[in-house]
Amino acid sequence: MHGFDPQQLPANHNWLWLFANVTLVCLIVLNVILIREWRRQRRQEQLARFGPHPANGRTTAPH
Repeated sequence: MHGFDPQQLPANHNWLWLFANVTLVCLIVLNVILIREWRRQRRQEQLARFGPHPANGRTTAPH
């Protein structure tokens, strides 16, 4: 028989399930943090290179 056999799980499979889900949530949160920091850094580099975008409501560019 192919597929998943629940009898192969360890006796404390609830802890395994909880640990797996907590790990996934932590990885998702870490990805969100890293993506936000990457975007912030990229935006700061673009501001330093080109100045603020006129659509952002800023009328004077830093010199």
